[in-house]
Amino acid sequence: MSKEPPSIEVLRSFTEELVNLSLSILNSIKIKDQNDHMGFMAYHFVRSQIEHLKSINTLVDAGQYGDGIIIARTMIDGCAILYWAGQEPEVRPLDWRYYSWVEQFRRSYGKMMDSIDKKEMDSMLERYCQRFLKDDAKGKSQEDIVPDDYLKGWRKDKNKHKKLINITASDMFKKVGLTSQSGEADLYQCVYVNASERIHWDPLGLYELTLNDEGLKNKGGEALVTGFYSLYLSLAGLNAYFRLKFDHDLKELYDRLNARHLSSKMK
Repeated sequence: MSKEPPSIEVLRSFTEELVNLSLSILNSIKIKDQNDHMGFMAYHFVRSQIEHLKSINTLVDAGQYGDGIIIARTMIDGCAILYWAGQEPEVRPLDWRYYSWVEQFRRSYGKMMDSIDKKEMDSMLERYCQRFLKDDAKGKSQEDIVPDDYLKGWRKDKNKHKKLINITASDMFKKVGLTSQSGEADLYQCVYVNASERIHWDPLGLYELTLNDEGLKNKGGEALVTGFYSLYLSLAGLNAYFRLKFDHDLKELYDRLNARHLSSKMK
């Protein structure tokens, strides 16, 4: 006979414990090499994951379960991005950092800018962001480039012709193993897609707001479980990358929650 899934109160105690462990792990890290792009990315993703999980805790405590699952979607998305970047640690984290210059260029385009700041930005764009230009803009001088000449994001993959193309969220989740052929604990479908319906004001997503109290509370549990899992995976990657010694602490906490049916199928 299967056990009942853990209550909101039990899940909250686990997420609180994970947040405290996360802070201890972060405090043990010192990034000395500014060229350690993978380490820099992992550290800051975990910092953001911690803040997101704190927000989920606050929303669930206030009974705002539907909003909690929206933040949980953001967390599992960040986790997928981090693991996908880690599959090419010498390239993708660097792209993530350098693409910020493209974003800065878009924000400042057509506006007054300090000459020194503009010179630095133009230099960085010319040196490091040529790979983000669309094919028909690659022959332009930096002075002639406009925001639309750049690709819309840094998350690209190569197709069979070795040409850079956009990678969809679905493909990214598959590549890092956060989907399942059987649908069991399929975080892409159960969390990412379902929460997207509400974010984009689709009728089904809004309909869920009319669920009875028990149904909405289940959404709160789903938000806590997803938030826990996202931060746990991100921490496990950070711990492995920096060769820290928190393996036992992370596994012990995960195993305790798993014993309370973390592995039960999401509804």
